[in-house]
Amino acid sequence: METNEQVNINAKICIVVEEADETVFWLEVIQEVNITSKIMIDELMNESLEILKATSTYKNKLKSKII
Repeated sequence: METNEQVNINAKICIVVEEADETVFWLEVIQEVNITSKIMIDELMNESLEILKATSTYKNKLKSKII
């Protein structure tokens, strides 16, 4: 993969990581104010954290290839 492609993919992955992190934040807020059931929030939180971990790992691997 060319460096320009890697940089573009890295930029997009950074956005995904930021959005996943923000989703986790808002789920924590919703959980604190008890807007919806704990079971629903827990399921969404688990999925969001999995996405965050996977994309963060990919971002770090991609970053090491660029440098």
